[in-house]
Amino acid sequence: MRHRAADGRKGSMLGFLRKRPQRSLPAQAPARKPAPEPRVALRPVGEVFTPSRPQRGGEAFVGREPERERIRQALEEDHVHVVIYADRGHGKTSLANCVAAELRARGAMVARYACEAESEFDEIMRGLMRDLPSSFLAVPTMATEDRPGCEAALPAGEVLPAAVASVPRWLVAGHLILIVDEFDRVRDEATRTRFADVIKRISDKGAPLSFVIVGVSASLEALLGRHPSIRRSIAGVKLPLMTVPEMEAIIELGERDAGVIFLPEARRGVTLLAGGVPYLVHLFALRAVQSARARGVRVISLRDLREAAIRIVRDSEPDTVARCEDLVQQFGVDAVAEFLSRFAQPAGSGGDQAGMTGAEVLDAAAHDLDSVLWDRLVEVGALLRTDKGGTALSDSGIGFYLLLHALSLGEDATEDERPEARLVAGNSGQEDWLAER
Repeated sequence: MRHRAADGRKGSMLGFLRKRPQRSLPAQAPARKPAPEPRVALRPVGEVFTPSRPQRGGEAFVGREPERERIRQALEEDHVHVVIYADRGHGKTSLANCVAAELRARGAMVARYACEAESEFDEIMRGLMRDLPSSFLAVPTMATEDRPGCEAALPAGEVLPAAVASVPRWLVAGHLILIVDEFDRVRDEATRTRFADVIKRISDKGAPLSFVIVGVSASLEALLGRHPSIRRSIAGVKLPLMTVPEMEAIIELGERDAGVIFLPEARRGVTLLAGGVPYLVHLFALRAVQSARARGVRVISLRDLREAAIRIVRDSEPDTVARCEDLVQQFGVDAVAEFLSRFAQPAGSGGDQAGMTGAEVLDAAAHDLDSVLWDRLVEVGALLRTDKGGTALSDSGIGFYLLLHALSLGEDATEDERPEARLVAGNSGQEDWLAER
């Protein structure tokens, strides 16, 4: 399949990611960037690109401006509760952390609790109150060793929705924001029902207390359950895939903070493979920078992106690797990967999204696809039958693994085509920018 790139050119996804560096080295280097503001010290790359943990907010968080503004309006102007939901890896917790930092800076009292599978309503509420400093209590002496923080604002016995709705009267004046993360993990249906009850009570009472509930889900109803009585009291914020400019902003911030620079094609390769998922932007960028630094350079090229793919493939779950082996042996990795790329949305389409966003394909014959391979990919879980009667990439990681596997087997450039030290030295603007770090 041929994909239209964001710049309007056409080309094979795998062909682009596998192509060798051009011999015209200066032409390949990016235009000189303005010197960034002086910084005290560069940050370790593992603190710049952080696939293993969410962003804590502040300057490190980029993008999601429409969602941030929607949340601010919902909490501060509409006085409704917020539910942030999306697939895994879309940056829900990072967004919640960013919102929490912004709200604290504007004087709100903010508490956060991360749910576990066995979490229940009482435990969640007590955990939120313990996360607040005792100085927020109207009578700070109410805090005791066995009831730390602001837990004294709750009854000593069972915590019911009515008691939670009354919490603000035990605290100093101000807007109380309670962030409940990973709500999708909660198994107890009674807990979900009590959350609906407490949201209704707070809304009816007009109490200065708002919940921000965060979880993995395809819909608002799937996360909270069906509760029509509270729908008007909730603003649902579904995180879409990131746009290409948002992904590039993550890379640019990493360049500045880690003292590295991505060549244009490496940058485009990261956004293409990440497909709008911030977790994958951080993962590919981190592994690519680690590859470049292992070679003693600070310029990240397609070679480093291929090395990143190899590392990620090697780190894949053994079950995923095993389920792909017979497919690769029977059909060949290139054939399978090119087949799967038919299910990827072309780069630059659909609101300037990146390449692998999971377009739906309705019929094998209409797309000249191998029906036997189609059935095998469905069988192993790389493709998923949809409600509309079509087929799309699943989120199992198998299709992604196969595409990465094809990339990792890409032909290496010859030694005279990849002198990274000459890449830096061959462009004075780039060298000056790095020297100014």
